[in-house]
Amino acid sequence: MSIRTKVVLVLVVCTSLASATVGALSYRSTQRSLTAELDASLDGAVRLLARDLERRGPVALGRNLTALGEVEFQVVSPDGQARSRPGVDGIPATGVDAEVAAAERSGVQVFRSTEMDADATISATSEDEDPLAGGADLTPGEPIRLLTQSIGRSRGAIQAARSLEETERVLATLRSRILAVSLLVAGGSALAGWVIARQLTGRLVSVTAGAEVVASTGALDVGVPVAGS
Repeated sequence: MSIRTKVVLVLVVCTSLASATVGALSYRSTQRSLTAELDASLDGAVRLLARDLERRGPVALGRNLTALGEVEFQVVSPDGQARSRPGVDGIPATGVDAEVAAAERSGVQVFRSTEMDADATISATSEDEDPLAGGADLTPGEPIRLLTQSIGRSRGAIQAARSLEETERVLATLRSRILAVSLLVAGGSALAGWVIARQLTGRLVSVTAGAEVVASTGALDVGVPVAGS
């Protein structure tokens, strides 16, 4: 492998590693930011519903749940049974959610990313029923962000679910852009490395060529440039 090739490879590897590191850090930071925003929206929605719970009680709440904007709700009992609004089925409730539902202390929260059940059914809330409510528009198998919060005194837990599709789209776009920029940086560094290596090794190549001529012919009057390339 020639010196010129080695210089090009070193520059490409170094710049590629640097751009990959910056891209990974940027991606991770954006992912954390988007997740934090989703969690904040779920937390706010659950707090609103928890206040309503204190007024109406868990049994009434289980019968009168509605979607709030892009957030869908259900109530989980300490034995793991889930109660959703009419037309909703498929928000996953696990043993962890049952443990939260059985908690004596209120406000115990568990966030997680999961998926809707494969056979889930979700219908939008009519604006005639609740003008502030929308339809979460969740679909079977769709990735969701889920918050489970305890009601307290072993009375159950509230679950709030929101789609992760928009977040996944943003992250997919970011991944594509990071890859494109990384490829551009690698190509640019290869070109720059070739130019720099050509300038650095030009005189060395001339001197080497002259030495080879001397070695093969024995002639000592071979001209070798002392400046430039």
